[in-house]
Amino acid sequence: MRILHINKYLWLSGGVERYLFDVADACVAKGHEILYFSQADPRNRPTDQDDYFVPSLDYATAGLAQAKTIFERTLYSREVKDKLAALIRDQKPDIAHVHQLYHHLSPSVLDALTEANIPIVQTVHDYKLICPNYRLYSPLEQSTCTRCVQGSYRHCLKHRCIKGSYFPSALAKFEMRHHKRKQYYERAVDRFICTTQFVKDHLDESPMPSEKIVHIPLYINLDAYTPTEIYEPYLCYVGRLAPEKGVLTLIRAMQSNPDTPLKIIGDGPIREECENLIAELGLSNVEMLGFLERDAMTSILSRSSGLVIPSEWYEPCGLTAWEAHALKRPVIGANIGGIPESITDEESGMLFESGNVVDLSSKIQSLMSQPVLGKAMGEAGSAHVHAVCGSHTEGLMNIYAEVMNSSST
Repeated sequence: MRILHINKYLWLSGGVERYLFDVADACVAKGHEILYFSQADPRNRPTDQDDYFVPSLDYATAGLAQAKTIFERTLYSREVKDKLAALIRDQKPDIAHVHQLYHHLSPSVLDALTEANIPIVQTVHDYKLICPNYRLYSPLEQSTCTRCVQGSYRHCLKHRCIKGSYFPSALAKFEMRHHKRKQYYERAVDRFICTTQFVKDHLDESPMPSEKIVHIPLYINLDAYTPTEIYEPYLCYVGRLAPEKGVLTLIRAMQSNPDTPLKIIGDGPIREECENLIAELGLSNVEMLGFLERDAMTSILSRSSGLVIPSEWYEPCGLTAWEAHALKRPVIGANIGGIPESITDEESGMLFESGNVVDLSSKIQSLMSQPVLGKAMGEAGSAHVHAVCGSHTEGLMNIYAEVMNSSST
């Protein structure tokens, strides 16, 4: 089978690309051929399809000269459609697996595929199909939000959900209304794959076609994680430093656990705020390590006593929880979004009330005072992740076969 993966990035930008590469490699191991379509970038994974890629668009540095390209990539890009159509014509994929298109590739990708009668599945990595800022989170209110799930996007502009500014929020609102009016995703995609039941439930509550929405738990390449028998008495946080990630709550919780070191791995817009809070509270047990490459991160996590996921938004899935479990580490996670689906409370980790400093402090103290229990939790998490990851590719192949058979009849 020739499987075409489509994503706005083809370099390891985050969890989306990690999943994409892991799944693609698993399919190659089973004898399938993988094709790619994305933006051109020197950081990209090497591929024979480079000549078909569209020029990279960096919103952080884009100026007025690229306004037309930005508008097209957000709404509908003829350039992208033509490039992909050429790839389809020359490479003849059997099926397309779509990941993230918005703002960089546009739904014109879907038209190119449907016009060539290529079946389409899409992994739902976030909430963009039902939320203009993709997070179900109001940045100004710093709280979870589901106002737009039913299809009314005026709230995005009213609450300035994009960068706290009216113009980008207006553009996002217009983008969502335009795409919904055209029914690009609803019409073209044969199956939407949700990696947690929580995400599926929210898509089911929206105007999205529920008959096309399925749930398959997440997948990671377990060979990339080597557990150790070293359990050093420190905890880890791994992720972006942003308000909704709950890092500030975690830092405050460490004030009640002065004998437990915490290593914070990651970077983001509130890094300075985190550093200031650490200094304000006089915490010598909290260390900011910044962004680390995967190998360096897993090396530190693999020797820890556990991972903390303190999110205060509807985290779609607990990718870092799976990574910790693959390393046989227990996880303390916020009881919110898709996180509880990655952690069995008191079995593979501990759940706490999201945003509750006292509850989080208590769970940290409980885990660190029971090292034997922590090790047992890590073992249980490892067993669960191995069982689920072992069936993911099979489930994916069944969906591929189902949509391919449907499109041929």
